Amino acid sequence: MSDIVPLPEPLQEAIIKYESWINEELKNTQNVNKITQPICHYTNSNGLKGIMDNNEIWFTDIRHLNDPSEFLFGCDLLKI
Repeated sequence: MSDIVPLPEPLQEAIIKYESWINEELKNTQNVNKITQPICHYTNSNGLKGIMDNNEIWFTDIRHLNDPSEFLFGCDLLKI
């Protein structure tokens, strides 16, 4: 015999309504933020392994770059 008490019907309906709404919102957000051009990223072999293992890329605030010329190089590219 289970001790699990079902949620009240209004709460169950609210959860279903929210789930439907949030799924639509997430789909819309993904469509708006869809990547349409490749993202270039350089790293070392450990960084590449981390990207592949975790399926994620971390972005760093320019104030925390270990080589200030990285930012300047990007600015020069934009001037072309």
